[in-house]
Amino acid sequence: MTGQFIASRRDFIVGGATALAALSLGNAPALPIQIEPGGQLTQGGWLRGRVQPGTRALALDGKPLPFADDGRFLVAFDRDAAPAAQLLAILADGASFAMPLTIAPRAWQIEHINLARKPGGITDEHYLRLRRAELARIAAARALDTGAQGWRQAFIRPAPGRFSGRFGSQRIYKGEAGSYHSGLDIAGGEGTPYVAPADGVVILAAACPSSEHSAQLAA
Repeated sequence: MTGQFIASRRDFIVGGATALAALSLGNAPALPIQIEPGGQLTQGGWLRGRVQPGTRALALDGKPLPFADDGRFLVAFDRDAAPAAQLLAILADGASFAMPLTIAPRAWQIEHINLARKPGGITDEHYLRLRRAELARIAAARALDTGAQGWRQAFIRPAPGRFSGRFGSQRIYKGEAGSYHSGLDIAGGEGTPYVAPADGVVILAAACPSSEHSAQLAA
């Protein structure tokens, strides 16, 4: 059997309380892709879900999306994610199931700075040489599969303190856009204890010459 089943936006809007409640309470036929409650269907947000047993493949907007042996998966949306996305599952019988996602926009913190983007004394060539090496190490670390299962857990706050830098914030230097902030900075002060937000394995800990800050990635 081959074919395609599409869950319509009218019948099933991902993140809608009624649809999620129906799935969790068993009041509706189980869909080939089921979305778990608690996700954030926004730019910079995420969702967890599960595909039915025997599913051959899963993709988000045409890009392969891995899922665990029990069918569970995690999806994260980019800071500049488009307003519409689609999950596509290839089922055991060869049929496909498409689930449209509606991604809500977010208002990000944008600062306009009346200064040049790069400090004096650092040439484009020198900066790019340092940055390329950093990006290569980060890409190699992200390519590793440690089997860590922390993505299944509810993350906890790693340290007390104020948020000194928020994900998605960006500076515009005399009309030239800098890259947006891809993390969340917590200013706890020297000696502040911190913990891992979820189970994981540290796969990269290194100094970043281009920014003179340390960087860590965890699987």
